[in-house]
Amino acid sequence: MVTLSEWEHEIERLRADLGPLESMRIRWRFKSSIRPAASLLELVAGAGSDERLIISLFPMTASPGCRAQGEVEVAADRRIQRTPQGAEVLVAGIPEPGHAVVVVAGGHEFWPVYPVTLGLRVAKL
Repeated sequence: MVTLSEWEHEIERLRADLGPLESMRIRWRFKSSIRPAASLLELVAGAGSDERLIISLFPMTASPGCRAQGEVEVAADRRIQRTPQGAEVLVAGIPEPGHAVVVVAGGHEFWPVYPVTLGLRVAKL
């Protein structure tokens, strides 16, 4: 089990130096959630929700139908749409639940908001 302070330390190390990069495959999706204090006007105007990007990580040896090794939540960034589903990307860090990773796709770095997770309804390749 990785503590929050250990995860934050991993982020600091990655910010100083991404270190070795590992090739992985990804699937991605956007996730929206309504802010608890959002007014009806904000919701109608589209400003009352937060949008995040969920990137599911798969080993290079994964075949169609394999479950993700983990999922990382990053700030929403439309540049991910240039990366096809199932594409090969580079990943820095430890791609296991509880750890920090940075996904490098299309020349852009996607930094985590939370540690890597592995839920019950994890994506499949």
